[in-house]
Amino acid sequence: MTRSTRPRSVARVRAMRNPRRTIPTIAALAVLVCLAAVALAADPCAHRGKLDPLYCDEDRDLIADPPKDKAKLMSPDPLIFTYVPVEDPAV
Repeated sequence: MTRSTRPRSVARVRAMRNPRRTIPTIAALAVLVCLAAVALAADPCAHRGKLDPLYCDEDRDLIADPPKDKAKLMSPDPLIFTYVPVEDPAV
């Protein structure tokens, strides 16, 4: 195996000038940084069960738990249930 007679610093400069290597490397690093930011921003959940990743089921009762942050808790309008009578007594 032959070694290059050039100093190592010259070889490094030449490698940095090659955009074929640097652009994919920068893109890969950007993707990794974005994934790390998303992972750190995610709300930790001990157990999700079969629920959607948006919900958490820490007490394992198969019902989504309310958010721990009270600012994320929403109070919807009241639900109104009505009875519709039918004429057929068999139903």
